[in-house]
Amino acid sequence: MPLPKVIDSWAMVAWIQDEPGGRALETFLLKADTGKLQLLMNWYNVAETFLHSCQAQEASHRRRIPYAAAVFAGPVDGVITGDQEIRRSKLVPVDWVGA
Repeated sequence: MPLPKVIDSWAMVAWIQDEPGGRALETFLLKADTGKLQLLMNWYNVAETFLHSCQAQEASHRRRIPYAAAVFAGPVDGVITGDQEIRRSKLVPVDWVGA
């Protein structure tokens, strides 16, 4: 099996809210469901997704750890995101789901 991909909170929130980026993430989720892809999500992104889903606050009201999606133990094949900050960093390969 190829290296796993990391799901960023931006992509997960878009999927939960049925936004265009979420439809792109759904392709990855369906592939993972067939066993052809392994997806990972770190604790920070799970928490950020939960907070975003529970609160209608601006992201600036929360402390943000830069490039949190890039921090993961072990090799990965990239991050699934629509977050411009992660894309611009070029720290990890990005599977872009943003507009």
